[in-house]
Amino acid sequence: MKALVGGEANVQDFLDKEMVCVTCARDYITNPTRFQEPVNVEEEVKEHEQKVTRETPAQTIARVLGGGEVKLVKPSWVCERPEDWKFVRRQDLPTGAFVPPGMAARYAKGGPIGGPDGHMMVVSYGWFSKAHPDPKGFHVKRLRRFFKVVVLCDALERFFMDWGFLGDAFFLDFLSLTQVDEAGRRSDEELLCFLIGLSIINFLYGSQETIVLQLTFMKDTPFDDMNDTPYEKRGWCTFEETTAGIIKPKNLIINLGLVEDILFTEESDAEEFAKKVLLKGMTGAAQPPVTPSRMSQILKEKKFTNGADLEKVAKLYKVFFEKVCVEAKELHLYGPHGDGDVKLSCWGKEEAQCLADALPAFTTCKRLWFCTCQQFEREEAPYYGHPFGNDGLRSLAPALAKMPVLETLALGYCEFGEDGLSALQESLASCRSLQEISLPSALKNTPAGASFMKAEKEAKWYIKWDEEEDKWELRS
Repeated sequence: MKALVGGEANVQDFLDKEMVCVTCARDYITNPTRFQEPVNVEEEVKEHEQKVTRETPAQTIARVLGGGEVKLVKPSWVCERPEDWKFVRRQDLPTGAFVPPGMAARYAKGGPIGGPDGHMMVVSYGWFSKAHPDPKGFHVKRLRRFFKVVVLCDALERFFMDWGFLGDAFFLDFLSLTQVDEAGRRSDEELLCFLIGLSIINFLYGSQETIVLQLTFMKDTPFDDMNDTPYEKRGWCTFEETTAGIIKPKNLIINLGLVEDILFTEESDAEEFAKKVLLKGMTGAAQPPVTPSRMSQILKEKKFTNGADLEKVAKLYKVFFEKVCVEAKELHLYGPHGDGDVKLSCWGKEEAQCLADALPAFTTCKRLWFCTCQQFEREEAPYYGHPFGNDGLRSLAPALAKMPVLETLALGYCEFGEDGLSALQESLASCRSLQEISLPSALKNTPAGASFMKAEKEAKWYIKWDEEEDKWELRS
């Protein structure tokens, strides 16, 4: 809040002008002297951390966006810049570039189609240099193009309503968080904003109400002092991608690196072209959820420009994982998109082992989707299953039985054999909460399939084989 008020003489006028959220305005009204006092960064950060422990992720996001510690930028404003415009640090952007704080807070409110103004976008990308993330304008060129052909495409409104729509707001660290000056310094107020903002980026990337845009395509023409580390080998990018994949539906993760070959082509039908870009971009799946300890090991193999960031990033992941695993009611861990390259985004034996370690932590999860299709009564386009194989299923099966309230398990269109199915049957015999399960149709007429169907008569679950088109029909 203090970051917003700054040196304004009439704070009430400022609150009205900037559309500051009601909660932040109430903070000022109940304790106005607080915003004229010098900033005690350590105390303010501790107070923020205490609030986080009592809040849901959505409440934390709303409070920080409403207080102005993190600012969202308007895609429409970026599209109005000259073609040679490059990212500038947050402190150097005009007020008109930002979504007003009160309106920004609305994007965290949730609901079936994001906040009342749609889903805000959160950009995941690698910095090309330590001084500036994109000195040659490579990333901004791709973002601007995506904003123009998709976000600002009015014809897409009906298509978006199936799963949500893109709001006129996005987060990008250099534009949204306070940055250092040329001397490498921040004022106390700027440091406070930065620390609070940095502490919630795990919620921004991981929230079910945000859309993550991944800029995975890297510049192939180097320049002096360029950091050309690939996206998948960068520590921060790995954290962002893995965090995004824990509870976020796959259709809310868009990999623009997958549309590099078509993004700058010209097509006469704007709506169809926008759909094409979206659906192809959604074929990129995040990494599977992993435990915090495994994430720490993964990060040690990645590259950080600042070595001290490793511990910081590991802690951010741990905080988010431990918070959502006791709140999430369902997990969307689909395979590749039905309209994309089915070779992409597939998880095998190694990923299954990672999942086996992580899944028992999700003590409130009732629905676990490894695929989706029309029979599941879901609106989004179909996502296939994963080629886990028998070894993968043998790893997964005991972990599934340890999920105490699991009711729905979707393994249809996954690839594994009779040995895997037998291991699954053995483990699920102790799973008392399970009500329905989908399985690959290729196993239906095998001895293992017959055994599973025999077990169905004795258990409480209902089997669906993936070629069946009728809807789920639970046993009474």
